[in-house]
Amino acid sequence: MYLIVLSAFCMPLQITYMHVSSINAATNSTADIQGMVNRILFIAATLSAGIIALVWIRVGIAFFSSDPNKKIRAKELAMQAMIGSIIIIMAISGIAYALLHYIVVGS
Repeated sequence: MYLIVLSAFCMPLQITYMHVSSINAATNSTADIQGMVNRILFIAATLSAGIIALVWIRVGIAFFSSDPNKKIRAKELAMQAMIGSIIIIMAISGIAYALLHYIVVGS
């Protein structure tokens, strides 16, 4: 009995909701695309931060070794890690955003 009464009250709300959602379909699809792009950028930034951390951990372990050859190698690795970190940070913060923004929005 209660289910029938509840469904009678909800039916007009569903029709109204469907009507409003059909009007805002273009807005919702744009918001969905922007949400996907933001999620992709967040995942890419998180993965690249993990990669940068692993590279620098390797440099740190080699640098604090007691072997002098590993310390010399660590200085070379530090330079390579710095260049790689700069490239990854530039790619995630600027270039990737600009490309995805151009693809999605078109300007």
